[in-house]
Amino acid sequence: MTPMATKQQDDPDAHKGAIEGDGLLEGGQEQKKPLDQLGERLKETLSEYIVQDLISVNREGDWIEIDMKSALLFASGSAVLSPEARPVVEKLAAEIRTAPYEIHVEGHTDDKPISTLQFPSNWELSAARAASVVHEFGRQGVDPRRMAALGYGEYQPIGDNKAEDGRYRNRRVVVVLLPASMARHGRSLNDAADLFKAGFNGAAPP
Repeated sequence: MTPMATKQQDDPDAHKGAIEGDGLLEGGQEQKKPLDQLGERLKETLSEYIVQDLISVNREGDWIEIDMKSALLFASGSAVLSPEARPVVEKLAAEIRTAPYEIHVEGHTDDKPISTLQFPSNWELSAARAASVVHEFGRQGVDPRRMAALGYGEYQPIGDNKAEDGRYRNRRVVVVLLPASMARHGRSLNDAADLFKAGFNGAAPP
């Protein structure tokens, strides 16, 4: 279902409070939106990796991006999660398992060519790495209907591929958390609101 179709079928304001927060608490104090709350929890949970510049957590518009360096997750030329990567993915999965957002996992590489039987190009390597993270999320209890694995190869760089530091930055996996209404195959706002409440055991969110 496209976001446009979702907006036509659901009242776009019906669950705005549940998904985005009501704005103000009693006495006029500003209430943090759930997306901001989740971002703060992720930064706290992943702080040991953030200080090592292995992970960054950023709020971008209406979504959150968790940028993980490939060196933290995979050996060179491999799409198999390393033993060191599994605790990281487990911590991340625990935070997003019940969050009311769709999960897009993006694989990115540098522009150094690869040509193996398993990975004829960086397209295959980046897609396989994204899929490995998605599979591990699934094993950790994340609903597979919420997830998508995307491979961008070397075509979305954030650093200069002419420099080693730039190539290092480009080799990454990015987990994007976005509202269901923004995902092409996302659930309706009703479904997202129900999932949000379920994540807090039916109680109002903090």
